Amino acid sequence: SGLAVDLYDKEGIIVSQIKPKTESEKMNKTLRLAMEGQTAYLTEGNNLYYFAPIKIGSEQAGVIRFNYSIAQYQEFYKQMRQLFVVVGIGVFLTSFLLAYFYFGTFANGIICLERQVVHIGKGNYEVTTLRRRDELGRLSVGIKDMSVQIRQTLQDMKEEHEKLELAIERLSLL
Repeated sequence: SGLAVDLYDKEGIIVSQIKPKTESEKMNKTLRLAMEGQTAYLTEGNNLYYFAPIKIGSEQAGVIRFNYSIAQYQEFYKQMRQLFVVVGIGVFLTSFLLAYFYFGTFANGIICLERQVVHIGKGNYEVTTLRRRDELGRLSVGIKDMSVQIRQTLQDMKEEHEKLELAIERLSLL
């Protein structure tokens, strides 16, 4: 397997060891679990220790401990975490900037329409349309059409008023 393997006898005394190691209290606790017939593992530093009971028939003959280095996986995990942070920040900033400019142009369109409505309210019926292909562009065309219609209606009313005054003047001469 390419892993460092240590063997313990049934009393928990090391029989074969690849590299001498200092045994920590956690290591001894995990070994005791394996001596009781349970499979156990322990992570310490850059190593994963896997303890498995060795049985001959129904009797436990000892414990085998596999020492597996997880340093490369921890480094990979660290690099992936950094990559996700950098990409996340990049996506957030890009999204923020795009949203800022999109909603900025949207808000400017609304402000422009609001100014046109104020001008119409003051009697200035000359308005321009926004050069947009969205709802605001269509609304701008609608406001311009209403402005033209209001101007035409007022012109027609003025002409009718003049005709009415002329008719009253003629009637008063009779």
